[in-house]
Amino acid sequence: MGHTSTWALLSNGTRHTVILDPTGQLHPEANQFFLGMALAGRAFNTTSVYGRAVARLLDWCEREGVDWRQVSLANLGRFRRDFELAPRAHTGRPPSPSLVSQTMAGVTSFLRFCAAERLIGSWVAEPLVEPRMIGTALDRTDPTANIPARRIRVHVPETPLVFPPPEKMDLLLEIKQKPRQKFLCHLLWCTAMRIGEALSAWREDVHTLPNNTHLGCPVPGAHIHVGRRYDQQRNRAKTGPRVLPLDRPTIAAYDAYLDWRAEHGLDGKYLLVVSQGETANQPLTYATVLESFQKTIAKKIDYPLTPHMLRHARATWWVRHDVDIDVVRELLGHANIETTRRYLHSGVEDLRAAVEDAA
Repeated sequence: MGHTSTWALLSNGTRHTVILDPTGQLHPEANQFFLGMALAGRAFNTTSVYGRAVARLLDWCEREGVDWRQVSLANLGRFRRDFELAPRAHTGRPPSPSLVSQTMAGVTSFLRFCAAERLIGSWVAEPLVEPRMIGTALDRTDPTANIPARRIRVHVPETPLVFPPPEKMDLLLEIKQKPRQKFLCHLLWCTAMRIGEALSAWREDVHTLPNNTHLGCPVPGAHIHVGRRYDQQRNRAKTGPRVLPLDRPTIAAYDAYLDWRAEHGLDGKYLLVVSQGETANQPLTYATVLESFQKTIAKKIDYPLTPHMLRHARATWWVRHDVDIDVVRELLGHANIETTRRYLHSGVEDLRAAVEDAA
């Protein structure tokens, strides 16, 4: 048995990744790294991926007789090659380019942290980054700063965006659904929120009046606040706080959902809650939502819908209706405008329409 990536709870209830060595003991350097990530507010999903990456590196070094504290760039190249070629246990297929990229990012971050904290020699981390030069806004030829960039990079082909066609979206909002499910569909379509953001939201985050100053909120009109908040499943907003307007159909669905909650005696603080059983009033889990989409909604609209597809569909709708790309970026909560620009790419429908119009 090799190194294991698992998790533990901090005193504040925050779940963070830990690495156990083959004897079941905490790996000191790795756990110092992941504790720092947890305290810095890094998403648990990210640290989980990095945890598995670090465990793979430590196991590989033991098998190859390499001291991980002195791992070289050539060693990491071999590690990457071996990982790319090895079939995964649960699929029998090699890892995807995306997983390889995430693994190398985790390994690089771990080694750079160890070097910065003087847990290993700085010479180990130095080859892992290369300088990049940027210019001033006025003179792009004048280099003014060095930007460290990961040297071991993996090309990840951009996958096409998949989302339902407009007629399926219209059907989704028209079909009969339970109040909670209907509200969630309207909320995701109206705001393009990430499903994790919706599941971690509180009731107090939703304001539906023209004037909300009595709630201590200066934002006029109906809206929902999205922020860095966790729930028991560690769902959270990936970016900083933002405010998303709500349209009338979403407000109507929300009012119907509140009536449904009152009928079931649900008064929990979370916006979307379990309605019965021992976990009543606790936030819905992503697994529950995904199951409802796959088993109920997908059959009703005859389309393999997932919650995240609504985000892609809404963002594409905004772009095709000439909403400024900077506004779309703010609505989506993207840290990098390049992430938003992918919605500018022509889809199959656009290409077909162009050909038919020219015929």
